[in-house]
Amino acid sequence: SSAKILEEGVLESFDRMSGIDSDASLTAARHLSNTLRASGDYRSLADIEQRILDWLRRTRGESHRDTVQAMGRLAQTRRQTADFQAAKDLDTMVIEIAERHGFEERTIIEAKCNLFADLAQLNDYEARVQLLLQIYEESDRYLQKGDPLRRRIDRNRKLVKPLLRVAK
Repeated sequence: SSAKILEEGVLESFDRMSGIDSDASLTAARHLSNTLRASGDYRSLADIEQRILDWLRRTRGESHRDTVQAMGRLAQTRRQTADFQAAKDLDTMVIEIAERHGFEERTIIEAKCNLFADLAQLNDYEARVQLLLQIYEESDRYLQKGDPLRRRIDRNRKLVKPLLRVAK
């Protein structure tokens, strides 16, 4: 699209003028990532999101909230490109970092739900069951009944309750 071409040109210009680690380049890369996501160009999006993640790791550190959010977005994109192992690895990192650095429980539960989706695609039944039990327990403990994530988890719980009885 013309927006993609324009934003790629802006990013290249900022890279040349300010360097690839400049705030201007990061902002241009984020704009380009929004355009790529909207257009469904997930392969190109993964490359830009990896660049953003690498930049954030270098400049803000692995445990910074922006870095962890970038990992989650890249995991989502990897799921879109059917690279479920890469998505699993990224989601696992999000969970580990979020737990180690005391991020809010909702963030951790959401990352576990994403990991559950990865495990489903990788046909890892045992890990899925164990993770699902954790999700249910943490959802009950930390999320209000009206929370949209809690409602989504509770709807899922009704569907899989018979399977969990068999798995125990």
